[in-house]
Amino acid sequence: MAAPSMKERQACWGARDLYWRCLDDNAEDAARCQKLRSSFEARCPQQWVLCQSQRRLRGLKDRPGNIQTSPWSLKLGSVNQSCRRSNVR
Repeated sequence: MAAPSMKERQACWGARDLYWRCLDDNAEDAARCQKLRSSFEARCPQQWVLCQSQRRLRGLKDRPGNIQTSPWSLKLGSVNQSCRRSNVR
C-alpha cells in the first residue's frame, strides 16, 4: 500500500478530530458518534485508526475521572509496538 498523500492525511486527521470531539461532547457515548466513527475508519489506514485510538485511550487515562472502559478498548486488544515507531500524527 502506498503512503497516503497530503490530502488523504488531512482528510484522515479531520475525520479523527470530528469523531474525538463528538466523543468529548457526548461523554464517550460511541453510539451517538457512530457516523463520525465510520468516517474516521473509512478515511484512515487501519493501522492509523488503531494507533490513534490507542493514543486517545492513553490520554483518557490521564484525565480526571479516569475512564476505565471505552468502546475502543475492546476493539484494540493488544496493539503492538509499531504504533510507537510509525509516523502517525
